[in-house]
Amino acid sequence: VVSVPAGFNPQPPVVAGFNPQHATEEVLRVETRSNTDALRVETRSYPETLRVETRSYSVNPNPTTDRFRLDLSDYAGEAVIISIFSDLGQLIWENPIPVVEDLQVQISLREAGAAAGIYTVRVRSASGVVAKRVVLVE
Repeated sequence: VVSVPAGFNPQPPVVAGFNPQHATEEVLRVETRSNTDALRVETRSYPETLRVETRSYSVNPNPTTDRFRLDLSDYAGEAVIISIFSDLGQLIWENPIPVVEDLQVQISLREAGAAAGIYTVRVRSASGVVAKRVVLVE
């Protein structure tokens, strides 16, 4: 739920990496407050903008002290871009792979300059985006 000024008109979101069972349910909830403190909650669905990625990948081990593996078996023979983001949303590492041949990709968070924390690993392909969390411990 996002609090915004009265009259705010959000643009339809593009959502990927969520459970396809929920593709027809609510996607965006906007809470607005007027000067009279009246509360209006508006729920809109934008199924025409959704791109649902049905494939996935695994992250092992998780949590990790440094290195982890991505199993990209579902992406064999395709182009992907692997990105890692900090908990603040800053890109700390990215690797485009023109054709996935090695189905197991090993990544070192410490070599990317990461400190202990929670990171988002995103795999983007022509058909969509899947994001997962990985925890880096001391």
